[in-house]
Amino acid sequence: MASGTPLSGEYIVILSPEVKDVRAAIADVHTHAAIAVAAVSGEEASIASESVTVLSASPSPAQGVGSHFVLKVPPSMDPKAVRASLMASEGVQAVVQNRVVRIAQAHGAAKCQPPHYAAGVQATAAAGVSFTWEQCLDSTTKLAMFGERCGPHRNMFRWTGIYTYKKDTGALVNNCIKLRASEASPQRIAQLFGECGVAPKQFANVPTSVCQEEADSPCADSSTVPNYRVDLSRAICSTGSPQATFQGVPCGPDSALIQWNLLSPAGCFPVDRSTADAKSVADWIGQCGVPPQQVTGLPTRVCGRVPGGVEQPAQDAPSSPPTDGGGDSRNTATPPSTAGLPRMGIKSGETANWGVGRVGAYDKSARTVADVAAAAKAAKFVVAVVDTGVDAAHPDLEVTEFVDFVDAPGKSYHKKDGNGHGTHCGGIIAAKNQGQGIFGVVPGMPLLAFKVLSREGSGALENVYNAYKEIIARLQKGEKIVAINLSLSSQSDDEETKAYECGLVTKIQAFGTAVAAAAGNDGEALDYNLPAACMQTMTVTSLDVNDNPSYFSNYATAGSTKAATLIAGPGHSIYSTYTGGGYQTLSGTSMATPFVAGSFAYCFLSGACQFGSPAVDGNYKVLMSASAAGPCSSSTKCGPQWGTGSYYGNMVNVRQL
Repeated sequence: MASGTPLSGEYIVILSPEVKDVRAAIADVHTHAAIAVAAVSGEEASIASESVTVLSASPSPAQGVGSHFVLKVPPSMDPKAVRASLMASEGVQAVVQNRVVRIAQAHGAAKCQPPHYAAGVQATAAAGVSFTWEQCLDSTTKLAMFGERCGPHRNMFRWTGIYTYKKDTGALVNNCIKLRASEASPQRIAQLFGECGVAPKQFANVPTSVCQEEADSPCADSSTVPNYRVDLSRAICSTGSPQATFQGVPCGPDSALIQWNLLSPAGCFPVDRSTADAKSVADWIGQCGVPPQQVTGLPTRVCGRVPGGVEQPAQDAPSSPPTDGGGDSRNTATPPSTAGLPRMGIKSGETANWGVGRVGAYDKSARTVADVAAAAKAAKFVVAVVDTGVDAAHPDLEVTEFVDFVDAPGKSYHKKDGNGHGTHCGGIIAAKNQGQGIFGVVPGMPLLAFKVLSREGSGALENVYNAYKEIIARLQKGEKIVAINLSLSSQSDDEETKAYECGLVTKIQAFGTAVAAAAGNDGEALDYNLPAACMQTMTVTSLDVNDNPSYFSNYATAGSTKAATLIAGPGHSIYSTYTGGGYQTLSGTSMATPFVAGSFAYCFLSGACQFGSPAVDGNYKVLMSASAAGPCSSSTKCGPQWGTGSYYGNMVNVRQL
């Protein structure tokens, strides 16, 4: 279900902090609900009460914050009538509909798929999208896409072609193909083809992530790649035979993949990459690390090499895929040094994602990052990640505690990140500089994981409330949670829902703790996205490597009061930690947000940010001021509007802290 979708018949009943007997209050509310149901159904109240169920109850661990419970009534009941009835119960502070909360990753958490999916995959129009193609798409045909692998580690898909074929025979429909290379409009490319690692808006079901090759996947010895002989399942022309020879070259990270460039079938004309049309290339030659559609068993990697593994070369990863063009529009050749924190050199084997350098945490010229792990532990500073959980067993992360509001003890995913999204966010903040994988904004920073979303990347609003209240209770006890990362979102235009959630956020930031929340990925104003729309959150939009607002990123309208607590972060094609000890590239305001949460941790460690006064009055202004002073080489397209009519905020930057 989409973010913000009400869960059928479910209401979160929030009790006043003065209510001491929670069980009695729940019983009273249950009685009022039964009376309301009886008034509609005509049943006796005793019978109607059977259709009213208490699904869960959550006593508040925080002082001055009321407990809440979830009540389910018949879905046919009018929400306004239900809320009015429940509010009539003594001790009820607020009633809100329980809603779906989702990760703020661009177009959801697509599961990885094998490389051969890029050779051809069926596509369907995204929910709510009507896609028409005259004389090509009708009841007798289907739509499919082909593409290539992309990203510094070739672990994402980029879609380059769309075509239709007959349902009954599989035959291509003549003159029914659209190519990425033929489209001039960036908006149309985003609609039809998407970007590297980001699904097209029209066809959001297509995969965006490539599963890493296993050690036993088809491979070819490097000596055979220039002249590789195979027996096809059939001859590709009437005068030929199944015997064929492929000629290729190693490609991709560490030359671990194979790109076939020429197919010479016995007795038939050859298929040459340099002269063949795009669909013929997809059918018979393939792309770097992608087999041709007609020969899917053809090796696409060099034996003995597994791309995308943990060990990475001791050099910076490319800031964007080579075919994307563009570059760093900021003047980062001689950035000012960070004066307040000790530095350490990058260890051999580490990979720098482009965002860590862009926010000033990584000095590219000196190849150093802040050395903060020991200081963070001594100060007992932690960053809370409220998400799908964080992989506590990942060698690149320091997870001090895992609080699970989704899976009970004994469940398969109890205290585990079954999705990968939360682990990815955690790595952007705090991946260690230990000689493998990547490093974060504050390497080795301790993380406190709160799991509120399931392995599907979605959950219920009540679990987010549970996390807020647990965080407030910990702050009241003196725990030093410097920042909270909320790479999630739930849409609602209900003022009571907004008021209650923003009220909890207000209590958190009153301690000085920074609350970083994703703006959302709908490409529109963020007014109805929670908690992003709260004035007390530091809301995070997304920019790409060329300082362009990501096409999916939400924003604030120019002149909006929300502009006072809005900032941008790198959110496009971000390489970070993933479940199972691995690494993955993802996009979204979800990825931009941990750059900001990590920057607040940096701010606390430098001494520029402090506990004791509301973050909105102090720490937010400190980081926004430092970010406004960040480098930008353009005189026309810098923040906070980046050459648009909307407000995205300045790119977060820690160089001045």
